[in-house]
Amino acid sequence: ASDVYKRQAEYMGKDVKIFLPDDEFRYGVPNRPSTPIDKVMSMGYAEEAQYELDQIYQTRHREFEETKHQKLVPKVTKTALLRSSLNAEKLKAIESTDEKPLFKLTKFTKVEPRTVSQVHKHKSVTRYAS
Repeated sequence: ASDVYKRQAEYMGKDVKIFLPDDEFRYGVPNRPSTPIDKVMSMGYAEEAQYELDQIYQTRHREFEETKHQKLVPKVTKTALLRSSLNAEKLKAIESTDEKPLFKLTKFTKVEPRTVSQVHKHKSVTRYAS
């Protein structure tokens, strides 16, 4: 093999020295590292994942316990303010309206009802009930 490194080649009538890489040089893509089989077989990766999940759940539980007794206050946004103001206006409009009589055709305004209802309680109705 040492002859190969020292050999000279002839190219177009000229002597050309050949340069070869070291013995430890490798061509191509390096292999990926081997899987640590002992961790796979002894469920080491599963234990690590379970430990991380337990940590996440413990922090969530702590945060929940800290905020459990606090009263939740909704964030006041422009939409919430607008909605509350509109609801207040609607309530004022409903409360301010006077009691209007129920709609009745004019030809039936003088006729008394024959049934007992919560709207009309007349003395003449009691006569039909007995």
